Amino acid sequence: MLNVVDTLGCGHTDTLNVLYAAPPNPTIPAQVNICDGDSALLSISTNFASFNWSTGATGNSISTSNSGIYYVTVTGLSGCVGFDTVQVIVNPLPQINFVDSLMCNLNPIRLDVGWFSSFDWSNGDTVQNPIVSVPGPYSVTVTDQNGCQNSDTVLVKNTNVSVSLGGDTTICSGDGSFVILGLYDSYLWNDGNTGNTQYIASAGTYSVTVSQSGCTAFDEIEVTEILYPISEFSAYLNTPDVEFTNLSNLNDNLLWDFG
Repeated sequence: MLNVVDTLGCGHTDTLNVLYAAPPNPTIPAQVNICDGDSALLSISTNFASFNWSTGATGNSISTSNSGIYYVTVTGLSGCVGFDTVQVIVNPLPQINFVDSLMCNLNPIRLDVGWFSSFDWSNGDTVQNPIVSVPGPYSVTVTDQNGCQNSDTVLVKNTNVSVSLGGDTTICSGDGSFVILGLYDSYLWNDGNTGNTQYIASAGTYSVTVSQSGCTAFDEIEVTEILYPISEFSAYLNTPDVEFTNLSNLNDNLLWDFG
């Protein structure tokens, strides 16, 4: 209220009402996290007279897929101005370390894509490293600690490989035989031989490891050696008899023939 009096003693009173208006408060989160390829919707209430974003937009919301700090200035219905900021962080998608895998003779293998918060495999597994026993494609969707997801597919192939040296066998002293194997990528015998042929001429254990398309197979045999029979005898004349003595190296199945 204002009261004035002039030099003639005349007075006048007037009143001015001053109203206080609180500054507008455009509330947005201090930080917003999104995943690469997604967008963030930054939105505030429509209860303001005007909006002015740092991007130049003049609506109550904006959409962005880029990292950075965004701010908005609003004018309230009273003409007062308010201000707020938000930081947008774009997190990269999880990287899956996946390579095609090989199983041998349908033996189960373990798949592994590395550590993440969660896993969703096409065969229903939800673990990091499931065991699979059937060849074919397997896909997985992983979620990391930021809630971002990524997917990939691996192809599991199977190779059947086997080798056979036959059963344990017996050879006669001085004899020998060749073992000839089929075609493989590589061969390794127990004596260091790396060919597909092995000569067996003495008693012992013979083994071989072959490889084919990344898979291996193993077999071994036991070889027993027997002596050739040598027929020999001596004769002693002891009149009127003749005494014969067997000098053969083997004494089984003897058959004497005196004509």
